[in-house]
Formats: sequence, C-alpha cells, structure tokens
Amino acid sequence: MNTNPTEIRPTWVRMPRNGTLCPYSGMTRGSLYKLCASGAIKSAIIGNRESRRRVRLVNYDSLMAFIAAHAEPVKQETAPAA
Repeated sequence: MNTNPTEIRPTWVRMPRNGTLCPYSGMTRGSLYKLCASGAIKSAIIGNRESRRRVRLVNYDSLMAFIAAHAEPVKQETAPAA
C-alpha cells in the first residue's frame, strides 16, 4: 500500500502502450483488456463514439484488489534445529 505520505496514489490509470507493461501491475495491455472485458477490474472509456481517440482507464483500487485476491501467501521458512 502507499507508505510514502508525499506519494500521490492515482484513482484511474491509463492502459500501457502496446509492447510495454503497466507500471503499477507489471501486466500487459492485453491482460488488462481481458480483465476489463470479464469484469474482474473496473474500467472506463473516455471520449465519444465517433472519435477515434478514445482512452480506456483502469480503476487503480480494483486493479490492486484483483492482484491482492490472487496473490499467493508468503511461506515462512523455518530455521533448522541446532
């Protein structure tokens, strides 16, 4: 979570450009589109239907919640008995 009080946490993040990864999740553009289409994460499309320049934004909180829900628990290593 946000540990630096001066760091600004976004509400919406833009989809990464083709061939690059999302700086917040490390996911590809295609993976994010699939999650949006399935309803697993929230997204919004900004721009009118006639415009060719529409932008899809992903809700940051829903993206982080999806990742947290699918994260594997960290296994604690036990020290060998002496």
